[in-house]
Amino acid sequence: PILSTGIFVMWLFAPNRPHVLVLSDPWYKQQYFSRLSRLQLQLGFALEGWTLRVETLGLPSLSEDRLLDETLGTLADAHTRMVVTTTAVTDRISRNDVLGGRLRALSPNPQTLFVGIGRVVETESPYDIILVRDRPDHGWVDAASEALRVTTGNPLPTVILYDERDVQATADAALFEEHFDAPLLERVPVGSFTDLQIQATMESLAARGAMLMVVPYVQRMDRFSGNSYSGGMRWIVDSLYADLISPEFLEGVVRDDILHSLLPLLATQADGAENLPPIRLPLVRTYRTNRTSWRNWF
Repeated sequence: PILSTGIFVMWLFAPNRPHVLVLSDPWYKQQYFSRLSRLQLQLGFALEGWTLRVETLGLPSLSEDRLLDETLGTLADAHTRMVVTTTAVTDRISRNDVLGGRLRALSPNPQTLFVGIGRVVETESPYDIILVRDRPDHGWVDAASEALRVTTGNPLPTVILYDERDVQATADAALFEEHFDAPLLERVPVGSFTDLQIQATMESLAARGAMLMVVPYVQRMDRFSGNSYSGGMRWIVDSLYADLISPEFLEGVVRDDILHSLLPLLATQADGAENLPPIRLPLVRTYRTNRTSWRNWF
């Protein structure tokens, strides 16, 4: 068994296959590259004939151009055929032409594909492809389906709480409502985020018996989830807020699906053309559940 495990691990991390190199910021690593998530991603890419390589860029590197330039210079690899940067790294590199050039130098192969997660405003970009969230974010379709399943027979209301001034959050809330075909759903748009208003909102929701809270985006989320009236409430949230919810009350999260966002690109090669704006493609988002039935809530 030990020998078999060793062979399996060697296959997962085989250095002679083409590499997907992910340059991650610390926050993204915490959310998406935990030991279990990394193993699942490693397996998914290995099954497609690729080896995943994740390098985390620390806060000092992301804060200082020279240090980031030096760090990138140490990561070049002839086996790299795709370079992916997470949101904070994409934003950092896209604002500096020198860093963009250093990024392109990570692979000597002219057909290597450079993919950024997030938004890039510059026309001239080091990226071939930018993965951006859909508006609305279709991960909330899966969340609505799961929420409907687990609340079937539950007489308590489900609440979708969101920032009414945020276009993405408003679109996500509408999409969730469209696919949550049940009468006990309340939309609660919030426009003021003072302590007094948050307290009043949570007190009102608790008085109405709100049990399942759905949050695509809201300012000062920690004030909502940590409010004294939130006791016993369960939460479906964007992965941005997952760490704010005690695991026993976290019903599920809508999160980036790195593997399925990148799989269609593995057969794609850069055409070598310069100074073209990057192609924008959707970042796949999915729902990951923690529980199976509202009867487990009590």
